[in-house]
Amino acid sequence: MGISVSDRLLILERYGDKDMKEKIKLEDIRKLRFYTMIMVALFVVSVFAGGTLLLVGGGWIKVAVTVILWGITLGVALKIERFKKRHDIQSYRAMVAFAKGERLN
Repeated sequence: MGISVSDRLLILERYGDKDMKEKIKLEDIRKLRFYTMIMVALFVVSVFAGGTLLLVGGGWIKVAVTVILWGITLGVALKIERFKKRHDIQSYRAMVAFAKGERLN
C-alpha cells in the first residue's frame, strides 16, 4: 500500500513543503466533488429508471438495469463515506469547509 494522505501531510508539515500540501489538498477536494457529482447523477438516473419501471412495468431487464444503477450509486456513496472517514469529516459544516479549502475553528 501507499502512504496515506494524513501521513503525507505529517511529512510535509515536518519538512515545510507548502506547495505540495496545497497540491494534495486540491487533489482531495477535486476527488470529493467528482464522486459527489457522480453519486447525485446516478441517484437521479436510478430514481427515474425505478419510476418508469413502476409506471410502465417491464421485464427482468428493466429490473436488472435499475438494480445495477442503484448498486453503483451505493458503491460511490460508500466511497465518499470512506473518504470522509479518512479525512475526519463528521458534519456538513466540516464537509463544506473542506470543499472550500478552509479550516474549522
